[in-house]
Amino acid sequence: MINRLRGLFGRQSAEMTQLQNQLRRNAGELIRLRYDAVQTTDLNRRHWASADQLAPNDSHSPEVRRMARARCRAEAQNNGYLTGMLSRFATAVVGTGPQVLIDAGDDADDAAVSAVERAFSEHCDAIGLPGKLRQFHRGLGTDGDQFGVFSTNPVLPIVQLDWRLYETDQFAESAYAGLLTPGHVDGCRIDAWGNVTEWHLLDRHPGELVAGWPNNGQWIQSRFVTHWPNAPRPGQIRGVGYVLPALELFAILRRYTLATLTAAETAASIAAILETQMPASGTARQLDLLESFPIVRGMAIAAPDGWRASQMKAEHPTSTFDVFERCILKQIGSTIDMPYILAVMDSSESTYSAARGDRLQFGDRIKIDREALERVVLDRLFRAWLDEAALVPGLIPDGLPLRSTWNWTWSWPGQSLIDPLKEATAELIQLQARTKTFAEVCGARGQDWRRVFRQLAKEQRYAREVGLGDLFANSGQVAASALGHMSAIQQEETAKAK
Repeated sequence: MINRLRGLFGRQSAEMTQLQNQLRRNAGELIRLRYDAVQTTDLNRRHWASADQLAPNDSHSPEVRRMARARCRAEAQNNGYLTGMLSRFATAVVGTGPQVLIDAGDDADDAAVSAVERAFSEHCDAIGLPGKLRQFHRGLGTDGDQFGVFSTNPVLPIVQLDWRLYETDQFAESAYAGLLTPGHVDGCRIDAWGNVTEWHLLDRHPGELVAGWPNNGQWIQSRFVTHWPNAPRPGQIRGVGYVLPALELFAILRRYTLATLTAAETAASIAAILETQMPASGTARQLDLLESFPIVRGMAIAAPDGWRASQMKAEHPTSTFDVFERCILKQIGSTIDMPYILAVMDSSESTYSAARGDRLQFGDRIKIDREALERVVLDRLFRAWLDEAALVPGLIPDGLPLRSTWNWTWSWPGQSLIDPLKEATAELIQLQARTKTFAEVCGARGQDWRRVFRQLAKEQRYAREVGLGDLFANSGQVAASALGHMSAIQQEETAKAK
């Protein structure tokens, strides 16, 4: 009986093992059939040759980032399209610079709060903050890492806090420090939780042409360093420029442009060609090889016996150049979330709705970058300034609540309006429907709603003093008229669309 049971269960166990193996093989076949992209063939072998499984910091080694920076910088210095994109992107994000809006509580004196805001604004102008922020943002596209250090500048008159920018090349150790030393990633020390605790700043830029002098450095605590990386992978510390994926596209566009130009120049350089009409057995007048003579405008030409003159035709398809260029520039613009009309400053073929949709999508990217600048630079700079300003007698007025209770926001410059009437009408409807506040409307235009209200009140008081009465008495009629006008425009556009 026991032997019979052993044989029965043994056969079942063997059948079960065979079934499991078959299921594994079937599952493997399904996976291989489902993911064609993981197959390596003769057709895609070279395409995927650079794919690796390195960790984020190892795949962005110092050598890789150094070469990426050099090529991105060279392209930006020699390509008008890329230079314009980076400049317009930084201008759209930073503009003339943000203004701090302090909320010290309902009981705080508005005049004292405005005095603090004004003092910080003057300090930002003294250190050239708007220009530094534009440079900070622009360099992210080519360098991938942007660095600034809070330091003391004795030239500044009142608060001597400064924010000094450094190129990413200067924050480094030896070439392989990040690979050989645990807890190091090319110029920084990291704690057990992945936080950067210190940065190593070289005394000089590695690219300076100084021979025979050691380039030592010093470790700086991370609380004094502002670091903004283009790091899409978790755990990645150092990054590469976000224009790096578009470098090959720029090279393709340059080669196609030069090929088209060469074809046009070749066709234009040769005014006429003499070609024989005689058959192979015939005899034409002998001409010297590559013989040429000047052509005067309006002249008549008599071809030698057996020859006829013709003009060279350019066979290069120049008619498709514009289409090819637009396709390449659209791909390049997508790498930085910039629509085509902003990438090349050409909206001649766009409608109002399409242009507005592109600007709204690009506006989302602007908000993301502004939030990063606030978190990385502005909030830390304002806190450090408050600490030093508190030591200057009279700079921060008395009577304000404790600074630990303050809240603040940043008012960025507003974007230009495509259609001011439609934008104003939409804001009016939102205000009447209580779906948007005056702070949001004024903030979108780069204005402080409190200052706007104070200015309106000042203008209203002055108007009454000089006998103009109430400036806003007919505001309801004006709003109703604007809404009626917009309704008529929409009906007209709808009729045209049909």
